[in-house]
Amino acid sequence: MGPDAQSVSARTPARPVQCPASVGKTTRTYLADLNEQAADRLACIVSQMQEAEGVTEELKARDQLAWVGGMNSIRSRAEEIILSEMIFV
Repeated sequence: MGPDAQSVSARTPARPVQCPASVGKTTRTYLADLNEQAADRLACIVSQMQEAEGVTEELKARDQLAWVGGMNSIRSRAEEIILSEMIFV
């Protein structure tokens, strides 16, 4: 994969995973709950980091490139936190 393909795939959000029929209802329920908790925690962390780092709507209006860069950095770090706290335990 070339550098352009890697950067595009890194920005593309993951599609929801469909559980095979062999996975029990309890497991699917657990995974759905974990997914919801991770999404809620991600939103919370992103919001806190935005406030702490001054990545605001005012910055977005004034300097869109800086805002996008800041948000990309925040989201990436927040996702790593979620993975280490909730997924890779």
